[in-house]
Amino acid sequence: MFGKRILEVFLIALVVLGAVAFASRGPAGSTQAPGNAGHARFTSTSQHDIQIPIELTAGGHIFVQAKIDASRTLWFILDSGGMNTTISAGVQKELSLRSSAVGSVTGSGEYSEQVKVVDHINIELSGIEFALNNVAAIPLESLEASFGRRIDGILGYDFISQFVVEIDYAQSLVTIHDPKTFRYAGPGKEFPIQWAAGQPGVVVSVTLPGRQPSTALFHLDTGAGTTIEFYSPYVAAEKLLDAVTRRVRVSGSGVGGDSAFYYGRIASMSIGDLTVANPTAGFSDARGGSMSSTAAAGLIGGKFFRRFKLIID
Repeated sequence: MFGKRILEVFLIALVVLGAVAFASRGPAGSTQAPGNAGHARFTSTSQHDIQIPIELTAGGHIFVQAKIDASRTLWFILDSGGMNTTISAGVQKELSLRSSAVGSVTGSGEYSEQVKVVDHINIELSGIEFALNNVAAIPLESLEASFGRRIDGILGYDFISQFVVEIDYAQSLVTIHDPKTFRYAGPGKEFPIQWAAGQPGVVVSVTLPGRQPSTALFHLDTGAGTTIEFYSPYVAAEKLLDAVTRRVRVSGSGVGGDSAFYYGRIASMSIGDLTVANPTAGFSDARGGSMSSTAAAGLIGGKFFRRFKLIID
């Protein structure tokens, strides 16, 4: 057992990333920038830290409450693996949000989906405002079916990158810190971030049954409800399924259609000296979408992070 530990992850640049990649096209069909970083701020100039209660799924997905202008209370997933903040197509329709362009998104499925691009939204959390232009309105029905609950949007890394975000899984609490004033003192481990195709990644050591440990770069994804998953090119190149003979095949639905995985156990995974023994791992055989990325070996998700307190700086 780990006991009470803190995993500190320090991100060394402000960029957007893409588990849901988004491209938009204007009326003339010219490709525009995929969303934008937006502008997030504390609503009070004297405020430097805000605590926000969260709801967690069994997989470690983080749900936070927010509003769009004076809307009803909405539920957003806090997702470090999401390139851009997005909203559901249902919310766009419900709130009659103006859209003047169309775009496409790709997610864990193998296909892109056409979406509306909302001109402007203002997301309001407790004590925080986040203004965005060119926001994709994505059909999220397949995700809602998997989660068994309504999903109104996804707060992506374009939001997270503007603060220091402290996720306390044990207390079901997220604290948003002002990066200009934040200082941490206490126990824990620091890990430098490497960037892979615009996503933050960390070096992980993995040991498969009957093999020696190997190290590779894995995306850091709080929006993934798993411990560790391997992207299909890495699975094929390293012949990972040859080492994991006891496995099951599972299909799921997501943005961009269905996706299929094999699941089995590996001997261990480690970030530095933080080790999980015999974790369940996913092995993708996707031919398209985010799970066919060649930018990293795979991703680490919420089932790993929820063992710790995670600080993304």
